[in-house]
Amino acid sequence: MRRSFLFLAAIAFSVLISSCASQPSRVDESITVLARFDITPGREAEAEGLFLKVVAFVRNAEPATTYRLYHSKKDPTVFVFYEVYANSAAADNHSKVTLPAATKEYGTFPAGLLSRPPDIARFSELAR
Repeated sequence: MRRSFLFLAAIAFSVLISSCASQPSRVDESITVLARFDITPGREAEAEGLFLKVVAFVRNAEPATTYRLYHSKKDPTVFVFYEVYANSAAADNHSKVTLPAATKEYGTFPAGLLSRPPDIARFSELAR
């Protein structure tokens, strides 16, 4: 009888542990940013050149930041930045310090380069 009770208790404990482990929870404080830029048709090469300079600048200023640039295979006017920051403070520093410094270095977007305002969204990681 005691052996059966211990066996059932062990099963109940393992079910409890596995159900808790499968529940989504915040992994860490990291912030992921997706930034989509729609470029005026015919000006993709100009945008790419500017974006590559900004990528180099950010990687130098923020070596711990994941900062990647993608170009759509389906629509050549679409560029997307994928950025991962250690926390909100690092993401805020990027917006308030690094990007203004890059703008000072390379200037603002040339008039008419963007066909519409950038779509920038911040995300918190829930599970890995």
